[in-house]
Amino acid sequence: MSYSGPAIEHTKLRNVAVLLGVAALAFAEPKDSGKQDLTDRRVPVWSTPVGSDTRALAFSPDDKYLALASFNGHPVVVDVQAPKTNIRSLDLAGGCGIDLAWNESSDVILVCGALVRLGDGTTCRVSYGVSNAFWLDSQHIVRSTGEILDLSCRVVGQWCLQPGWSIAGVAASKGWVLLERVEGQAPALTCQYSIIDRDSHRTLTGWPTRKAPCGGSEMLAAGAEALCFDLDDGFVDNERLDCRAISGGKEIHIPRQVRGFELNQAAAFSPRVVADKWRHDREPLWAELLTWWLWPSIEEGFPLPRQRVVFDIRSGKLIASWKPRVQHSTSPYVQDWPYRCALSSKGELLAESGDGTLELYRFAP
Repeated sequence: MSYSGPAIEHTKLRNVAVLLGVAALAFAEPKDSGKQDLTDRRVPVWSTPVGSDTRALAFSPDDKYLALASFNGHPVVVDVQAPKTNIRSLDLAGGCGIDLAWNESSDVILVCGALVRLGDGTTCRVSYGVSNAFWLDSQHIVRSTGEILDLSCRVVGQWCLQPGWSIAGVAASKGWVLLERVEGQAPALTCQYSIIDRDSHRTLTGWPTRKAPCGGSEMLAAGAEALCFDLDDGFVDNERLDCRAISGGKEIHIPRQVRGFELNQAAAFSPRVVADKWRHDREPLWAELLTWWLWPSIEEGFPLPRQRVVFDIRSGKLIASWKPRVQHSTSPYVQDWPYRCALSSKGELLAESGDGTLELYRFAP
């Protein structure tokens, strides 16, 4: 409700706000001590320096290597069994840290729109800028528009798409191709999804879905045999995690304690996933009132994940929960981001990286 009374009344309101703020100082909660959550069941395995910020992190499908990418440096590949002695910087200029994906043979990486072959270090360009492409199999990449490329980045085929449809994801380990069709105008967009078997090109039972409000951050959780996405009303604080079974397309029940989370990582051969709860920073009451009084038009800052969990989609069991750390960018043009994470193919190991450090954990039984 807006206030249109005399200026003197508005001044009184601000004075009251200041008094409340001063009073709240006496009852301000102590700062976070930095201790881990009681439910944080990660057990440290090793930690090693990697020299720069981290914007993307991924296990190889065989879980033998970890690859990470940054905005400021070359991609790095680390041997999980020998992290301090077997670390390799790839010769790819101009890092971006946006996308990072291994092929199923664990010998080629798609990073920042380029293919990097680990055997001889040669590279080729799939796209310029942010890559909207996916591993179709170990030897081929497919763009969202359907062009199929080989390991030399040459177009060698075309995935046939109906008008209005595009490729939104691939689960190469399962041979699933996710298609999406978007209709309408923002903010009243509607989406329809379909999942196709890569080899037979047949539509899986239960797909395509009916038109519905578009979700965000679609992810094929292969190990959980689910398609998950986030439903929201335009505000990050109001997101709701929604998952559908690949077989039949029926909704999977998501436990209440993680319903407001966004999927971050999914294991290839386990129903375990990593999910984050993104929220805007909540200042103490006195700070919010003081900000309102001094700078009433200030905009809310960037959201950050306030809680990170590992849970089993199928059973609903919570495996671990903790507050993710925030890495601080060394560039004045890049905002701070949380530590990046990766889940191993069987969901037994978790890697986190940020501020020049890479860490490996296992989960306590």
